[in-house]
Amino acid sequence: MKEDPYGGAITVQGLDLVEISGNTIEGSEYTAISCQNGAQPQISDNIIEGFGPAAIYCYNNSHPVIYHNIIRNGSGYGIWCNFSSSPFIRSNLIYTGSHVGIKCQDQSSPLIEYNTISDHSYSGLECYGWSNPVIKNNIIAFNGDATTWQGGYGNGINVQVSSFPLLSYNDVYQPEGEGSEYSGISADSTSINLDPLFVNAAANDYHLQSGSPCLTAASDGGEIGAYGEGDW
Repeated sequence: MKEDPYGGAITVQGLDLVEISGNTIEGSEYTAISCQNGAQPQISDNIIEGFGPAAIYCYNNSHPVIYHNIIRNGSGYGIWCNFSSSPFIRSNLIYTGSHVGIKCQDQSSPLIEYNTISDHSYSGLECYGWSNPVIKNNIIAFNGDATTWQGGYGNGINVQVSSFPLLSYNDVYQPEGEGSEYSGISADSTSINLDPLFVNAAANDYHLQSGSPCLTAASDGGEIGAYGEGDW
């Protein structure tokens, strides 16, 4: 096992069944919640705001359930999956981060579905090093810009180094002139690249307007994004 420095305000080690729910975690210097060495907690209904390398860090074969959380205004990754960690990531709002919404690294292949990932400085979602996540029914929009895209970071979904994610029924969108929806991978036939028409992203309201193309874009014909699944 490689040595890793990132403990959290809450750190879970090993196979103990832990539920981390209903918390507000603000201003973590490193990570807010760190899952290490086979950890499998349920992380749900938390607000995580202002964090260092990651809001939720999954390391060394850790597979938590990450459900119905609000992750915002951090300086690192919203959710970072590293060293064979493949959590279940569903129905989360992840927005306004200075880096990347979700990063999958070094053989980490989570299930990522029904999330809204928006307004990050670089990419919405990144895959590195033989990481093959399932990415389904998500909204990934307004991440990065032309400058970060030209720097090789991608914007919507950025795939590098032998990774092959399975994509379906997502809306991956960048405004014209603001970079690229996909880097290192092509769009699949079931997904769209249209403005999701958030109610008011500037005020952190990521509900969908009545005319949004995302209201009927899911695999079951319903709404994609964080509000498509989960009792908000």
